[in-house]
Amino acid sequence: MSTLELNGKDFATQTSSAEPVLASTVTGGAGLSGSTSLGTVTVGDLSNTAIVYPAGHVIQCISKSDGTMVANTTNGDDVSLISHVITGVLATSKVFISITGFIGSSNMNGGMQLLRDGTSLLEQTVNSRTGFYIEDDTSLASLHSMQSFVWSHLDDNPTTGTNTYLLATKATTTFYWNRCENNANSRAYSTITLMEVAQ
Repeated sequence: MSTLELNGKDFATQTSSAEPVLASTVTGGAGLSGSTSLGTVTVGDLSNTAIVYPAGHVIQCISKSDGTMVANTTNGDDVSLISHVITGVLATSKVFISITGFIGSSNMNGGMQLLRDGTSLLEQTVNSRTGFYIEDDTSLASLHSMQSFVWSHLDDNPTTGTNTYLLATKATTTFYWNRCENNANSRAYSTITLMEVAQ
């Protein structure tokens, strides 16, 4: 048996070609009272609520793509466009929301809202029209085209636990989502991504 010593103290031993064994007197070794000896961690669990993450650390990231087409031609309607649910949000966290969508030639005369559990975020009002985005008409000249819609927001006051985020129109006249007005040959997928960020 071979013995490795440090300053005259046994550190590890090895018998023939067997794996070396830490001496029982080494801190963290088999002889440490009340503890498990060091080993290889094969499975990790970072869901413990006692863990403190550094500010800016992304705790979780979820995303959803949806190709549901919307053709709203009812004046004054509120229409749900895309939504996603994030769970397990810590009391100290914020939630970053990123949305990419596609709008056909529309006569909005209204707004778009981002809602968290029914509460509109970043609400503004222009001539009785409300939302974070308010518009009369899209810039598209063709009934056969779509334009991209990209928007993001950091929610600094999410509910601890579960939050449902919904993008919806608010009192629009005509609105096309994931399709153009003339829908013969156009389709699109929209995406919503939610990231829980430690603070």
